[in-house]
Amino acid sequence: MRGTRARTACIAGVGESTYSARSDTPLAGLVLDAVDAALTDAALGPDEVQAVHTESLVMPSRVSTDKLIALAGFGDVRTAAYHSGYGAGVGQAVVAAAEAIESGCVENAVVYFGVDFGDRKSTRLNSSHITI
Repeated sequence: MRGTRARTACIAGVGESTYSARSDTPLAGLVLDAVDAALTDAALGPDEVQAVHTESLVMPSRVSTDKLIALAGFGDVRTAAYHSGYGAGVGQAVVAAAEAIESGCVENAVVYFGVDFGDRKSTRLNSSHITI
């Protein structure tokens, strides 16, 4: 741990995109909407994000950490990681982000997940969720 002070991570901002049966907005746009809402909720700017975490099953092929970092304009990212898929990955991403904060490696982290099932004719859900 850096310094002598113990740190406790907390969820400071939460953002969601608009839910829809079928969205005209691509998944990356929905994720960016949710990121913006979460950053606003946390009173943070994109330049204050130092870590980006998500799960490893859906997001790498849809909105990768590198793509999110570039599109959101995060300027000080020190670490980005994917965590196990099949539901547990998002939970693991939150734990990893909290550990990075509590260890003093970063001040702020974004954990994100989104689905674009509504972009296909046979499906009905389209949304994104972000936790900072």
